[in-house]
Amino acid sequence: MQAICPVCRERLPEELVSNVDACDLRDSTDTDREQMKYVPSAEVVEMQQKMSELYQQQLEKGGIIDLEAERNKYLIPKVIVITMVTAALQHNTVHNGY
Repeated sequence: MQAICPVCRERLPEELVSNVDACDLRDSTDTDREQMKYVPSAEVVEMQQKMSELYQQQLEKGGIIDLEAERNKYLIPKVIVITMVTAALQHNTVHNGY
């Protein structure tokens, strides 16, 4: 059986592929999928809650930088530019008679 790596699309060596039965890969049942489903342990859930609380504290104190907001901090929205250009054109038309 020739197997291809799903990431780099290179052919996998035969010694890696020979230990895997092709039927195991194709014919997985819902029971198999349910057994493979990740369920976090109580320790992981507790750590996630602590990290969430820490994140909220840092967010409230300004320790978290919103990259999108910072990236667009000095960006002038197109609506404002269009409004300013339209107003300038109207001003020139009225005052210069064009």
